[in-house]
Amino acid sequence: MNKFLPVLLLSVISLPAAAALPPTGYYRVQNQTTKRYTYVRDNKGRIDVGATTADYDAIWLIKDDERPHYDPSGIIRLIQKGGSRYDIEAQGTSVYDLIEMLPSIYVNGQHYRIGGTSNGMTKYLCDGEANLEKELSFPRDAGGTAAQNRQRWDIFPVDDMYFGIKPEVTSEGKGYATFFADFPYTTQSEGMKMYTVVKTGNGMAALREATGVIPEGTPMLMECTGATPSDNRLTIGGTASADVDGNLLTGVYFNNTHSTRHWNVVEYDAATMRVLGLDASGKPAFITAGSDLKYIPANTAYIKVSADADAELRLVSEEEFDSSSAIDGIAADDNAVSIDINGLDITVTASATSAPAAVEIISLAGNTVAKTVLQPSESATFTLPSHGLYILRTPGAARKFHL
Repeated sequence: MNKFLPVLLLSVISLPAAAALPPTGYYRVQNQTTKRYTYVRDNKGRIDVGATTADYDAIWLIKDDERPHYDPSGIIRLIQKGGSRYDIEAQGTSVYDLIEMLPSIYVNGQHYRIGGTSNGMTKYLCDGEANLEKELSFPRDAGGTAAQNRQRWDIFPVDDMYFGIKPEVTSEGKGYATFFADFPYTTQSEGMKMYTVVKTGNGMAALREATGVIPEGTPMLMECTGATPSDNRLTIGGTASADVDGNLLTGVYFNNTHSTRHWNVVEYDAATMRVLGLDASGKPAFITAGSDLKYIPANTAYIKVSADADAELRLVSEEEFDSSSAIDGIAADDNAVSIDINGLDITVTASATSAPAAVEIISLAGNTVAKTVLQPSESATFTLPSHGLYILRTPGAARKFHL
């Protein structure tokens, strides 16, 4: 097999500030000297044992104090295989799966070094950038005392600092984001919700709430209660327990355009993909993105659709989706009245040429929530009790509409 690499991963492994090897678990990795954290940005690499050379550029070292709190590519799983040998997992891949080798971790005082020996030569991983002011760097290997101060790595258990969701869109006081990570998790912050998408059609995407621990590698839609990752915290780890069967979301781990050698993207196709955004009324939906979106962002998700699918898929409950399907036969009267929706308010306007029109708004439960008679060109505004699907009935016709 090709010797590809998240050996990058093994590059940036460090251990707790004690002379003991870490147990299997989830960690963040930081270079002790440069303070740059490790992020796995693609799954391409190479190791040439004969030439003792390696390509580590799938791992990015980034100096950013906020990023560790929300970027899932910085969460690394160490799996102890015996003694100082470890396998390393992140972003849907592992070192052993890709290069059939296990790295060794060496205690180095209060820090750690990662390396291996080939042809009688031992090399250690270091931060390849000596300039401490630079934000971005990549791992490199070094023999002997070369770059010795940048060979020291620290590793922090994932619970040492919080991890949370950074909303992609905000509507009516709530944030929403798609999320795709290679670790199990559940919500920690009160009020957060997790959803799969289980049905699409008729301009809607049906959501099913998931509870418990989400399995690793499961794309989800997250409903957030705040604007920052600190407001929307997750608990990482645990045994998967959530029901995520029938999920229509497709997750993406990588969006790496840094170099041709490490090009790793999913190209956005407006005809067959819908991504999270806001619809024409400002509500969260899976939509057709604008021309500025070329590639699906890393660690997010999208919905695959047919070429004739609606441009916008409003987010609705599974119950509302099923109820809507039951009234698909309702015909629309495009001439008698027009409607304008603003939040929970709907303004109904009779056409100038229509006769006086009795207007009735009915909930899916069959209850009349508003009723009036409009003269030609007359308008009336109603405040409806909640968001959802309603039927607007006028003489001889009716139409469905969403709030």
